[in-house]
Amino acid sequence: MDGNGRWAHSKGLAREAGHRQGTKNLNEILATFVEYGVETVTLYAFSTENWNRPDDEIENIFNLLIESVAIDLEKLKENNIEIKHIGEKTKSYQMHIFLMELKE
Repeated sequence: MDGNGRWAHSKGLAREAGHRQGTKNLNEILATFVEYGVETVTLYAFSTENWNRPDDEIENIFNLLIESVAIDLEKLKENNIEIKHIGEKTKSYQMHIFLMELKE
């Protein structure tokens, strides 16, 4: 999931456009994994270094993640895709709470 901002910059687009494209790519990747019967995938989407980004960019990334999961929730459930947050939960509390609510 690295390089979305650089991709957008190379196309003359805002960094947010790169992050949005990254979620589209992820959907295609997950569909391929499901097709081939891959049972477990670990995605590294937000490193501790990413907390050094501007606050508005961090907020946009988290909102995009929440939006993407919410939009694709039924498809994820149909394909038995379970999302587990395995990173630091203190700073990413909003995302953690959202993912816990999905399990209900």
